[in-house]
Amino acid sequence: MLPRRALLRAAAPAVRRQVLLPRTLRPALALPHRSPLADSAILRCVAAARGVATASAAAEAAASGDDTHAPVDAQACPLTPPEGTLAPHEKLGFLYFDTMYPIELGWWDMRRLVGRFESAPLLARLRAALPAGVEVGHGFETVGVEPRSKDGGAFASFRYTLAEGESESDVLGAIERRLKRQIKSVYAPGMLLVASWGRRPSVHVVRGTPWREDLARFPARQVRIAFEGGDGKAPDEQTLWEILRPYGRILSLAIDKKENTAVVGFARMRGATSARNCAHGVTLPGGAKLIINYLPTLRSHKIWDWLTSHPRIVLPILAFALGTITYAVFDPIRAFFVESKLKGSFNFEQYKLYTWLKSNTVDLFRSEKAAPRKDDWWQRGQAVDEIRGWLRETPSTFITISGPRGSGKHQLLTGALTSEINHLRIDCANIAHNGKTDSALVSALATEIGYYPVFSWISSLNNLIDLGAQGLIGTKAGFSTPVDAQLRQMLATATTALVSVKEATAKRKEAVRRKQNAKGAAKSETPAPTVVQLERAAKASNGDELGDTSCVQHSEAGDGEYDAPVLVFDNFHHKGLKSDLLWTVLAEWAAELTQNHIAHVVFVTDNPVAQSKTLSHALPNVPFESIALADADQQRARGYVASKLRELGRIAPAVPTEKADDSSELAAALDADTARNVDVLGGRLTDLEQLTEKLALGQTVENAVEDIVSRTVVELRKNAFGDDMDDAKALPWSREQAWTIVEQLAKNSELAYFSVLHDQFKSDEASLKALVAAEIISVRHNTSGRPSTIRAGRPVLQEAMRRLVDDGVFSRTQRLLSASAAITSAETAIRTIEAEVHQLAELHALSGGVARSSDGVRGRADFLLKKMAVHQGKVATLDELVAQLKKELASVDASGAAPA
Repeated sequence: MLPRRALLRAAAPAVRRQVLLPRTLRPALALPHRSPLADSAILRCVAAARGVATASAAAEAAASGDDTHAPVDAQACPLTPPEGTLAPHEKLGFLYFDTMYPIELGWWDMRRLVGRFESAPLLARLRAALPAGVEVGHGFETVGVEPRSKDGGAFASFRYTLAEGESESDVLGAIERRLKRQIKSVYAPGMLLVASWGRRPSVHVVRGTPWREDLARFPARQVRIAFEGGDGKAPDEQTLWEILRPYGRILSLAIDKKENTAVVGFARMRGATSARNCAHGVTLPGGAKLIINYLPTLRSHKIWDWLTSHPRIVLPILAFALGTITYAVFDPIRAFFVESKLKGSFNFEQYKLYTWLKSNTVDLFRSEKAAPRKDDWWQRGQAVDEIRGWLRETPSTFITISGPRGSGKHQLLTGALTSEINHLRIDCANIAHNGKTDSALVSALATEIGYYPVFSWISSLNNLIDLGAQGLIGTKAGFSTPVDAQLRQMLATATTALVSVKEATAKRKEAVRRKQNAKGAAKSETPAPTVVQLERAAKASNGDELGDTSCVQHSEAGDGEYDAPVLVFDNFHHKGLKSDLLWTVLAEWAAELTQNHIAHVVFVTDNPVAQSKTLSHALPNVPFESIALADADQQRARGYVASKLRELGRIAPAVPTEKADDSSELAAALDADTARNVDVLGGRLTDLEQLTEKLALGQTVENAVEDIVSRTVVELRKNAFGDDMDDAKALPWSREQAWTIVEQLAKNSELAYFSVLHDQFKSDEASLKALVAAEIISVRHNTSGRPSTIRAGRPVLQEAMRRLVDDGVFSRTQRLLSASAAITSAETAIRTIEAEVHQLAELHALSGGVARSSDGVRGRADFLLKKMAVHQGKVATLDELVAQLKKELASVDASGAAPA
C-alpha cells in the first residue's frame, strides 16, 4: 500500500492545474484505511489527469493486483472464489451476458474459432463495461468471469452485501436494474465478421444455479423444462411466463401436466440461451425446481427429414443434378480423351522426334534378320487401292473386310490406313474377353474408345438406390441405367469427338485453300500452278492438303484427301461374346455415323454370316462395300515356307539371291516331299506360322505337318461330335449332320450349298450356320452374295476329315449311329402313314364305300402305300447295314484296328 504522502505528492500537479479528482476517489484520499484497489484507482486517475501514465504508476497498478484494462484469462479469474475469501456478511451472485460471442449452431459452425481468438480481450472489455461498484451499490464487486462461447454469452460472478431487513431477491433485482441502466457497449473489432457488437449486451442476474456443461447440446429457440422435486406439479402458464419473459419474447408455451414438462419457444435464440443459463435451477413456490434443456432442434434435420420423406421429388431432382454435373464437367473431358486417341496425340510413333531417336538408337542394333521383311504375301495392291478410294469419298455405307483367320485382314487394313488418316480402332476381341459382366462390358468399351474417366461404381450405387427406392415407394426411382443406355451414352460422346475432328480437318484445309488463293491472286500474271506445285506450296506453308480452287473438283473426285475420320471395328462379332447387345448397339451407332456423313466405318470380321445379319438390320436397303479375302494360293504358301526355311539356313543354296523374294522362285526351291506336306496345310497363315515355329525348333517339315494334322483331327472330333453323348446333346447340330458333312467333304473339296441344305439337312439352316460359326466348314458366296459352295473351315481340316473317314472304328461308329437315326426317322414316318391310312379306312367304313370310290381318297391311299413301301425298304436296307456294322465293330482286334 502506498503512503498517504506519496499519494498527495502524486496528486499535487493535478490540484495545481485545478483538475478535480472524481467524486468516488475523494474519500480514498481522506480515509485512513484504504484498499489497494483505491490506491491503484487514484494512480490511474492522476496519470490520466497528467495526460500520460507513468511507468511507476503502471508498476504500482500491476503490484496492486488491479487488471481492469489488462487481458483477462478466464482461468486466472475463476468464476467461484476460493473458500474462505468471502466475508460473513458478503454473498456471491452471478451475472449472465447474452451477447458476447456468436452462438454455435452445431459442430460445423466455424465462427467459434473467431470467438476463441477474441475471448481474452472481450472479457477484459466486459469488465470495463461494468459500472463502478459504488454506482451499483450493495457492496458490488466483480470476482471473476467465464466465457460461454457455445451459448454466445459469458458468466460473471460478483460480491454483494445484504443489509438487515433486505431480501435477497430485492437486492439482486436492484443490482440487475442498475447494471442494465449503466452498462456500456462492448466493442470487439475482430468480432465484426461474425456478429454485430455495437449494441450493449443484455445482462441478467442468474436466479438459479449456473450449469456450465460442455456437452454436445447446441442452442435452439425452444427449451424443454422439467419440474423436479417439491410437490411435483407443473405451474400454470402465467407463472411460468412471468419467470421466463424477462429473458425474451415468448412465442409459444405448452405445459404437459401428465409428464410435468413444458416446452417454451422464444422469438430469438438469445432469449432461449439467457433463460437456459439464468433460470436453470430456479425453485418454484411449490418447491419444484426448473430443469431447463434445449429441445433438440429440428431445424438442422429438417432438410434431411424432408429429403427422406419425399423420395418421389428428391430422387428425380438428384438424378437430374447428377446428370447435369456429369454432362457439364466430365463429358468435355471424355470427349477430349476420345479425340486425343482418334488423332493419336498420345502415340509417340506419330512424333518425328521419337521416330528419329528410335531410328538412330534402337534400330541401329537391329539386324537385318530381325527387321520385318516386306513379303509380297500381303501385297494386295488392288484391295488396298480400293479401300483408300472408298475412304476418300463421302461416308454413305459400311466397308466390310471378311475372311477366315489368318487370311491377312488386319495387315490389309493396316496398309490401307496411312498416318494421315485420323482413325479409331476398336478391338472387339478385347471387349469380348474383358466384358463378361455388364459393368466390365462398359469399362472395356470405354477403354477401347478412350472414354475417360469412367465411374463404374456409380452404376452399382444407382442399383442400390433403386433397390432402396423400390422398398420405400414401391417403384424404382430410375437411377439405374440399362447397359445399352450406358453404351449409347459413351458412344454419343465419341460422336462428339468424331464431329470435332472432322470440323477441325475441314477448317484446316479451308485455311490452306484460302492461303493458296491469296498467293494465286498476288501472282495472277504467272501461269496457273499445277497440282504438284500446289502440293509443294501447301507443305511449305505447313498445310496438310491441297489448297487451290482449281483442284476442288479434283478433290471431290478423289485426289488423295481424307476429309472424314475412320472408325474401325476389328474382330466384329467375336465368338467370345455370346450376347448380341453389344453388336446391335455398335451397328446402330455405325449406321448413325454413316447416314449423317460423320465418319467412315470399317468392319473386319471372320464371321461374315452373323455380321451381315446384324449390319443389315442396322442399315437396311443399302449395299455394302465389301472385300472378301481367301487363303493364299499354292505358290504363295510354298514360297512363304521356303522363305522361312531360307532364314533358318535349311533351303537349297541353288536359289538365286536376287530372285529370293519372288514366291514362284522360292516355291521351286522346295523338293517334292516338302511341297506335298506344305500343300496339306494349304494357304492358311496361322497353320503356316505354326509350321515355321516347329521348324525353328528343329523338327522336319514332315514331322511338323504330321503333328499339326494329328492335333487338327483331335480338334475336329471333339468340336464336331463331342467327347460323349452329353456333349453331343449340347451341340447345335446332330452327330448325323456333322458326319454327313465330314464324309462328303472327305471325298469332294466342295459341296453344293443348297443341295446339302435341303437334302441332308432337311432345310435346317440353323445347324448349317452353326457349323460355319464353329469354323468346321466355310461357305463361299457368288458375285451376287448368294451362298454357293461349302468347303472345309481350314485347308488342313480337309486332311483331318479324310483321316476321320479312314479311321475304321470311328467311321463305322458314326455310320452305325447315322443308320440307327435314319431307321428311327423312317419308322416314325411309317407310323404317321399308318395312322393316316387307318383314318382313310374308317372314313370308307362310315361312308358305306362311297369314299372308297372317290378319286381323291383312292389317290391318297395309293400315295401313302407307296411311300410306306419306300420307307420300309429303307428300313430293311439300313437294318442290314446296322447288322453288318455291328459285326465289323465286334471283330476289332486288341490293337483297335477294324477290318477293311
